[in-house]
Amino acid sequence: MLEALTPQEFAEWRLWYRIEKPDRLDFYFQQVLAAIYNAGFKAPGGRPFKPADFAPDLRTPEERQRHELGRIEHEAQVIKMRERGAKVLEQQRRGGEGTG
Repeated sequence: MLEALTPQEFAEWRLWYRIEKPDRLDFYFQQVLAAIYNAGFKAPGGRPFKPADFAPDLRTPEERQRHELGRIEHEAQVIKMRERGAKVLEQQRRGGEGTG
């Protein structure tokens, strides 16, 4: 087969292999499981299952901890933004009551 491929074609196949990872059948299996489960079940909280719900966690404990801390920090920022938005809306509502 290598004799039939040009260097350009060979490079394209290598790139495809790097991107697609056809040896990662676990990823495709996770997608199938998510589709099957979503046909009749919901994950905790009523959300649909995602392929990641069926993936083993291959991160180190330190990586998991960093990820969790980042998630918590993000949630705190979202809460602060919502509170600021609620204050602005309340101020606008109060400012609008006196006019009209």
